[in-house]
Amino acid sequence: MDYLQISQKSVSLHCVFHSIRFKVNKGWSKALLLFLCLYVS
Repeated sequence: MDYLQISQKSVSLHCVFHSIRFKVNKGWSKALLLFLCLYVS
């Protein structure tokens, strides 16, 4: 695989992740914490 392709993909994924996290900031963190608590226990 080409290194440039990999870096471009990771950058685009990073941007998508941040836009999603920004939109649903508080609700997302609460849901993630709840999921982690259920998953660990």
